[in-house]
This record gives sequence, C-alpha cells and structure tokens, in this order.
Amino acid sequence: MKALQEYQKWLNYKDLPKKLYQELLAIQGNTEAIEERFGGALDFGTAGLRGILGPGLNRMNIYTIRRTSWALAQYILRQNDGKDLRSIVIGYDSRHMSREFAQEAGLTIAAAGIRVYVSPYLCPTPEVSFSVRHLQADAGIMITASHNPPEYNGFKVYDPHGYQLLPDAASKIHNIMLENQDVFKLLILSLDDATKRELFQWITPQIRNIYTKK
Repeated sequence: MKALQEYQKWLNYKDLPKKLYQELLAIQGNTEAIEERFGGALDFGTAGLRGILGPGLNRMNIYTIRRTSWALAQYILRQNDGKDLRSIVIGYDSRHMSREFAQEAGLTIAAAGIRVYVSPYLCPTPEVSFSVRHLQADAGIMITASHNPPEYNGFKVYDPHGYQLLPDAASKIHNIMLENQDVFKLLILSLDDATKRELFQWITPQIRNIYTKK
C-alpha cells in the first residue's frame, strides 16, 4: 500500500519531468514494478548512492539527487567549526544525466547557503579529489556509477581531504536523508539566482591545468 501511495504521489506531481511521467504511466497497474521503485529507497553508504535511472526513491533521478545533496549540506552545516562560508566541489562523468545531476546537486546545496564549484566539463574522480584540496572545500561530489551498466548512475561523496567518506560520516548523512519526508518540497535555487549570489561557480580551466601538471 505504501508503495502504491508513493507512486500516486509522483504520478500526480504536476512539475514532474515528462520522461519520468511517461515511465510512471508505463508501469501503471504493474504491482511488482511499482513496489520495486517505490517500496524502498536507495541507501547512502561509504560509496555514496548508486542505482538505476528512473522515477521513485529507489531510482536515480533529480529528486533523489536533491534529497542526497540536501542531506550532505545539512551534515556540513551541523559541524560547528566556526567557518563562515562552506563549499563543495562537484564533478561528473559521461553517464546519462550526469551533467544534469551535477547541476541539480549544486543548486540544492546553494539553496542551503553553501558555495559550490561545479566542473563545466567531464572530469575524472581524482580531479574532484584534487579540487577539493586545492579549493579547501568541505566536501566533494562525483556523479558517476563507476563500472556499473549504462542504465546506472551514482553520487559519490569525498571528505575535505579528498578521501572517500568513512562509515561514521556516511551513516550520519544517511540518517539526515531520512529526515526528509517529501522530496518535492526541497528548496532549490535557479542557476541565475545562485550565480548572482555567488553560491554557484563553474570551476575555471586554470584548476585543471594545475591538476594535470601535478
């Protein structure tokens, strides 16, 4: 019953992207498919988030990206270390929706008052780790699903040292994700607004030049 209710909630959401809406229509009446997509949610662990593209909290889409980005932002903001402005580096690979997910993550994090530095082009994971350290950011995000099949994408998080998250940090972010009960109500800035407020910046080519010379 819970899965069906969540399915109907997504189906009735008026701003749902057309592609996701069409996928919902395609599984209408298919109890097994609805349960698989809406009966649970993707888990966040030390490797971040990873799943098949599609609608539902058990799939990778702009709403699960926003939910995870919001949780990461809250995790960083709850660390009382006296910093006035926090920042996160975001990179992405060539998988389906990677650039869109990177921008969605950035605009969600910017809405929390954290500055994001987003790669304007495809980049390898080590470049994200380097950029986190070079820009002295609080975290890094890499939109990738590594070796998984092409229908997958993922959301990997790195700490201020450019390392993959330790279990304790991953567990805290996972628990914060559970605080959100409605992915459609998360605040997100427009690109223009985030840019004008200097909370969204494209990473300059100079940083890649420094990285490639290391």
